[in-house]
Amino acid sequence: MSEPRLLAPEQQIQQRTLRKLFSRVEKLLKDTEHKATLFKAKIASRGRHRAQAKYQPPVVEGVRTTILKLTAMVEEKSRDVEHLEEKLRRIRREQIQEVGRCSA
Repeated sequence: MSEPRLLAPEQQIQQRTLRKLFSRVEKLLKDTEHKATLFKAKIASRGRHRAQAKYQPPVVEGVRTTILKLTAMVEEKSRDVEHLEEKLRRIRREQIQEVGRCSA
């Protein structure tokens, strides 16, 4: 089995950038979900004082569905990052092979 090879410096920078951006997207999704939940709770509590509240507080199934959707989105982004990392490794291997052929 061959040893894992390091990526080229520019590819390492791209990989680091992708990971940082992915972490930022994950954090923003979590923050947005939290803020939306708080906002919905505020709206629901205000509506209780009125006779005809238009907004119903979220039910367990709705929250579950939202969490599943967000989890699927994060998993998809994770797969995208993994796919890009694999492409970068493949490109690096091809570059190394080309250099080997040219010097031989």
